[in-house]
Amino acid sequence: MIRRTFIKKQIAIKPEIRLFTKYLTTNSFITLMLVNKILKGGKKEVAQKIVSDAFNLVNKSLNKDPFHVFEKAIRNIMPFVALKKKTIDKSVIKVPYLIDKLQSIKIAIKWVVESSRKKKSKSAAYSLFLEIIDAYKNVGLSIKKKDELHKMAEANKSFIESESDEYDEYDENYGNEIDPELEDQNEYE
Repeated sequence: MIRRTFIKKQIAIKPEIRLFTKYLTTNSFITLMLVNKILKGGKKEVAQKIVSDAFNLVNKSLNKDPFHVFEKAIRNIMPFVALKKKTIDKSVIKVPYLIDKLQSIKIAIKWVVESSRKKKSKSAAYSLFLEIIDAYKNVGLSIKKKDELHKMAEANKSFIESESDEYDEYDENYGNEIDPELEDQNEYE
């Protein structure tokens, strides 16, 4: 019986992927989130190429580091509140609540990808590039979404105040009365 030896496969890195790994070293977390959001059908190399081409276009047009541009664009888009549906008196009301930084980054990246897919352009990388530039300049569809969300949160701000008053009254009255029977039982144990 012949024993087979396993041969290590050497994978040739394509120049586009090599260029993308250069961008991965500086700020990998946010770009990996962007790549995973763009990802469709398990084709990660295609998503990496789209992001890499978009970053190259940003670098050529603004002559700035594409990571700083993308990071500022995400900061401009990041919401600090979100809305959740709550039923009060048989009517559904959207109540605002504060969200943490990671969740706001995820929402911002989702909005960038959605609005870049809505744009009609010659390639996905070019539409992503246009959306990043628009967000960097505080214009565009994703900034519009953020403004609409904050307006709705401001309009429904009164519901969160009335709810918190109810919960404060409930918390103040809860547990103030100590049952004398339970107190006696604890002393004997």
